[in-house]
Amino acid sequence: MEGWQNMSYSENSKKHEKCSSCSKESIQTTDNGFTEIASKSKTQKKKEATALQMLGERLVKLPAKQLGKIDLPEDVYDAVRFARTIRKYGALKRHMQYIGTLMRKIDPTPVQEALYNIEQGY
Repeated sequence: MEGWQNMSYSENSKKHEKCSSCSKESIQTTDNGFTEIASKSKTQKKKEATALQMLGERLVKLPAKQLGKIDLPEDVYDAVRFARTIRKYGALKRHMQYIGTLMRKIDPTPVQEALYNIEQGY
């Protein structure tokens, strides 16, 4: 920490060369060996949340037989099944956001692969 305080402004600004602000995801090593980890930007978090919500919408549109082939946690499976019974647009929209929240708690890669295989006819 001592070396960081003794750096001049130009040396200190070098540690941010790869990102324009501290809010973007990056791992950087400064000239004096310190490692700096920055969090994701708000925009990136929103994009990821929207993508997971869209994944949930694809699950809701699947026939029940194909949905049963996908290995989903019980709470996600129940939420997807319940979404099929909702007829009001606002309620369905809120529930899709809830499914997106549930999807953030799991690894979406196996679900995406299973959906891809189903859509390709495998």
